Parts: sequence; C-alpha cells; structure tokens
Amino acid sequence: MMPSDNELWTLVMDSGVNSFVPTYHILDDSSQMFDCDDFALLLHSFVVKERYNQMVGQKLSKEECLPWAFGQIWCKGPTSDNHALNICITKDRGIELIHPQTNVIQPVKRGCSEISFVRI
Repeated sequence: MMPSDNELWTLVMDSGVNSFVPTYHILDDSSQMFDCDDFALLLHSFVVKERYNQMVGQKLSKEECLPWAFGQIWCKGPTSDNHALNICITKDRGIELIHPQTNVIQPVKRGCSEISFVRI
C-alpha cells in the first residue's frame, strides 16, 4: 500500500522516534550505540506495528490490509559518508526520504547518493 503524504506525515509525527537522544551527545562523537540506523529501525518498526494495530482494530478495509511501501535505506548523505534513514513510496508525492531523528520528510532527489542497502 502507498499512503498519502498526509498519512505518512501523521504517522511519523505520532511515532515519537525523534524524542530519543543519539548517544554521541552522551558518550562521544564516535559512539555508534544509538545512531541513525537505530532511529530508522525504530520508525520502521513503529509503522509496521501501527498498520498491524489498524488491521486488528478493523480500521482498514480488506483491500487496505497490506503493509505500506515503507522501509530503511543506507546511503551516502549530502554531507556524510554513511547514513541510514527511512524511505516511503507515497501515492501523491512518489518516493520520499524520512529523517527519523528530526521528522524531516523530503523528496528522494536531494537526500541520498550511492545507495548501499534498502529494506522494505
């Protein structure tokens, strides 16, 4: 299923994932204990869990009881060597990237180059 941009935005804002604190602020700049890939995993998990809750709560029609086209992506960012974020294919805006640490949603064109891995 492809959500609308509004459905995506609502779920990202409701996730609360951006409220977690990256550990490099606590430990040191080289800490990888809780960084971008952990944020991307949390948001992906939240989306899967919410779709499940909607299905079990019978808030979806039979035709809608499918997972969203949503996942995680690892790539070289515009200002970083490697970065993990989320990706979603929406029905009204196409492929979008979600930065789960900041809740920024943007078209794929400006966010990633040299994609190394995608999990949907």
